[in-house]
Amino acid sequence: MRCARAETLLLRTDLTVEAVARQCGFADVSHFSHRFRALYDVAPSAYRGVPSALDHAGVRRLARLIQ
Repeated sequence: MRCARAETLLLRTDLTVEAVARQCGFADVSHFSHRFRALYDVAPSAYRGVPSALDHAGVRRLARLIQ
């Protein structure tokens, strides 16, 4: 659950990785990075560069139609 929250914060905010770790309840950034990498197979700092399916133009257009 904490890493899922971190995923959202990494993709949608400009918070530092350390700030994301703290907001998600990790005692230190090292432990957070280890757990995140184990789940997502990428470091939290590199995860920001991974494109999200939600950023696809078609999904954004559909979201506007639904609202």
